Amino acid sequence: MTLRLALLLLLLVNGALLAANTGVFGPDVANAWFESEREPDRMRRQIRTDEIRILEPAPASGAAPAPAAPASAPSAAQASIERTALSTADTVSTCNELGGLSDAQAARGIDQLKGMAGVQVERISRQEDARWWVHMPARDMRDDAERKVSELKRRNVSDSAIVQEGNAFVVSLGLFRDKARAQQRLDDLHAKDVRTAVMTETHRSAARTWLRVTTSPDVASGVAAQLATLRKTLGADELRACASPAAAVTASR
Repeated sequence: MTLRLALLLLLLVNGALLAANTGVFGPDVANAWFESEREPDRMRRQIRTDEIRILEPAPASGAAPAPAAPASAPSAAQASIERTALSTADTVSTCNELGGLSDAQAARGIDQLKGMAGVQVERISRQEDARWWVHMPARDMRDDAERKVSELKRRNVSDSAIVQEGNAFVVSLGLFRDKARAQQRLDDLHAKDVRTAVMTETHRSAARTWLRVTTSPDVASGVAAQLATLRKTLGADELRACASPAAAVTASR
């Protein structure tokens, strides 16, 4: 009885093995029965790789926006304006006025400046109040005054004019707002042996000549030195800066 039972069990086991080998219980039954399921096998069953499709990227509906310019970067228009302003500043002329001159003094000053490159000279006449007068004593006859003028020219004094004061004639040698300038003029006359010239206090309105000198930037320093020398040699009352036409146009914009 025991032998028969063992033989029956053996037949059942062999039949089950045969069925498993022939695929009756599905593929890879041995692994499913005798060992735990491996990770790659489980992933293959969870993800259906045969149904996965790789899609092409959709075309862009519009061009990507251009990156914004840095806040500190100037626009083309701003850069153009700045370059124009710098260029204008580089070419602004220098302007100076040499003033308080007689006609003869102004003429000498123009002769010395007109031949210089990059220099423009404009002659301007202004009515000014003068307080100090350098002159010769009054003459009763105009002929006497004219002879005195001729004598002064022989002593290299050409800046003189005959002024009628009532019935008398006075050889004027300069009207000045500043007493120091008048005294300098008198000292220069004495150095030329003009001993009878005097200085008196007065209140007069006289036409004085000014020279407006406009200079290009490349020669400005040399002309400034020349004007300082001219002020001394001509006996000008004042040397001052003025607004050049180019600077005035730039400032009004």
